Amino acid sequence: MNVGQLLRLHGEASAAVLLLLVSLLSLTPLLGVSLLVLLIAHRWHRSGSAVPIPAWLAALPMSERTSARIQALLDAVQRWAKRWLRPRCSLLLAPVTHRAWGCWIGTLGLLLLLPLPFANVLPAFSLALLSLAWVARDGLALAVSAALGGAGLGYVLLMSHLLLVVAQDALRWLRWAVAGLGPA
Repeated sequence: MNVGQLLRLHGEASAAVLLLLVSLLSLTPLLGVSLLVLLIAHRWHRSGSAVPIPAWLAALPMSERTSARIQALLDAVQRWAKRWLRPRCSLLLAPVTHRAWGCWIGTLGLLLLLPLPFANVLPAFSLALLSLAWVARDGLALAVSAALGGAGLGYVLLMSHLLLVVAQDALRWLRWAVAGLGPA
């Protein structure tokens, strides 16, 4: 079995399922997975309703064991989603918003690339919820997903500011230490 065959099992929702898998993998700090999120975002932004999966990705082979594990994970996640998600607040799912969601996926994909501690957690959960909400047509869950992603963006901005302040203080201390070592 390959990735394309696994995704075809999910029909129209295959792009959202791929985003779900990639976002769950993004909880680990793998650079290649984050780049895949950016590819999905680009395709999501460009397409009208269906996100085409690249041929090289669709042809990627999987072992029987791996495909069974992935399918079991997807089944468990979808059972959870059926309990909590349902079609509502369809305004956020309107075709007009499709490009905006593609940009948002790209923004979160960029956050996944940053080498900050735990900077990938909130964006990855946001992307996972976004993909589940898209399949369930749940606008409220999309709003919660956007809030999670916004919190992730806030965390990255806060951590970046903190690291900048620490670096400035370290440079200031280094200048003071070097100036104290020179001839009087």
